[in-house]
Amino acid sequence: PARRLALAAALGAHIKRLHEDGIFYADLQVRNLLVDAFGKLCLIDFDKSRRGPGPLSPARRRANLYRFSRSMEKYRARGGRLGPRDRIAFLQAYEPDPEAYRRLFAALGRGLAWRRLFYHFGWFVNRS
Repeated sequence: PARRLALAAALGAHIKRLHEDGIFYADLQVRNLLVDAFGKLCLIDFDKSRRGPGPLSPARRRANLYRFSRSMEKYRARGGRLGPRDRIAFLQAYEPDPEAYRRLFAALGRGLAWRRLFYHFGWFVNRS
């Protein structure tokens, strides 16, 4: 678990740098993360990603983080070993300032509550 938390934190810091550089990683999901034998994290599948002229807006950042949170939920539902502690480690590394983290966590929680309803309905329809 400690290694997984460290990887989640490293990913959070890396995604924050991408967002500050104006990169929207369109396919941010668990299956596009690779870890080598030395524990180095690699991101793959940037084909739909876009780079803007400056840092991403808060709305674009949240959209990217919603996507990753949904991916973590799907991965966990299929037996993966990612849980709430991993998500917290990711978000704390993404936003280390306690007040900004609290606001980000609250915003993601509100948005995910509604999105979960629609995502789960979509999952059900896809299985039919």
